[in-house]
Amino acid sequence: MKNLHEDIMTQILERFPVKFLLRCMLVQQSWYHLIRTPEFVSAHYNYHKLYHSNHLLFEPNYKNQYPLVLQCEKHDIPLHYPQSVSRRLSFYCVSNGLICFATGGVGYNTRLWLWNPAIRKFKTLPVPQRPKIQGFTEVASLAFGFCPKHNDIKVVKMVMYLRVTPNAPNNLYTVADVYSLSTNSWKTTNNNPILVDWLSSTAGLFLKGTAFFCGINVDKNDIIVSYDIDKDTMRMISFPENARATRGFSLEVFGKSVALFMKKSGCCAFNVWFLKEGGTDEVYWEKQFSFNLPVNEDRLILGICSNGEVILGNSSGFNGLVPYHVVSYNVEKNEVKDFGWLQPQSHSFVNSFTESLFMISTKNEDAMSMIE
Repeated sequence: MKNLHEDIMTQILERFPVKFLLRCMLVQQSWYHLIRTPEFVSAHYNYHKLYHSNHLLFEPNYKNQYPLVLQCEKHDIPLHYPQSVSRRLSFYCVSNGLICFATGGVGYNTRLWLWNPAIRKFKTLPVPQRPKIQGFTEVASLAFGFCPKHNDIKVVKMVMYLRVTPNAPNNLYTVADVYSLSTNSWKTTNNNPILVDWLSSTAGLFLKGTAFFCGINVDKNDIIVSYDIDKDTMRMISFPENARATRGFSLEVFGKSVALFMKKSGCCAFNVWFLKEGGTDEVYWEKQFSFNLPVNEDRLILGICSNGEVILGNSSGFNGLVPYHVVSYNVEKNEVKDFGWLQPQSHSFVNSFTESLFMISTKNEDAMSMIE
């Protein structure tokens, strides 16, 4: 092993699971420093995201003593919060092997945490020190993920505030607070706040340095609100003009694109649109494909696996009283795979999950303490 070329050694190590790599860090110093580099962390995650993506992270029913469960090949692995977290947490975002969560809803001064259960690293985020906004303020939602251009983990919190205008209707505007893991600090955008009627409180999407949230504009039409971190710009994106959603929609990251799954008539029928970029910094929707699964029970989309398989659960499972029966649909092969039964509680979530080494190079780490 000692005489292997460094590139070959890197390719070998990046195929190992996280738990094994933590032990490798104790074998020799060169491996310790290699595994901690941002380049290796990203390469390792991308490999396992592509080839080991059949894991589901979900919140079990209220009788379960574990707050979160990771299902791998139909085997449930309970995840334990750090001992410093005593209260039950109820808001989650998942990205790059990290979990961002809060107690209760995401409020103006709500405390947020980042957690990597694979390496047992846990970080409390500071509260944003932003200028006081006059009038009523609330936080609609947040999204987070890896920003390749900055080689950094970012958290985007959407803040809505009521702007009081004399002799005019009061308007609800949005701004964005952005957290950077590398600097452990927040910044607030002051660039072109947009006027909306409502933003969803569910977790947003994050792709290529841009966060996406579902909302409604002042004309009561469904929209997508996006915030580009690099350009510090926010925009409203209308739905496809000729799209028809008789029974709802779902916004997901599908491969390298933001995808809009529009429900059609039928138990499990969808039209799928991809968000595209034009040559003049404009965006537009392009219909990619449709599918109709041969199932008897109505199903809704829970998320997208890292390999592009669509995760669907029976709609009756959303009431928290009966289990989800979860299946995945492979678009390319037109195949349905049974994931089995999950027991989530009401308003819980199901998400695809790939273990990672992100946050391993933060200060005061101890490789031995990460090994169970």
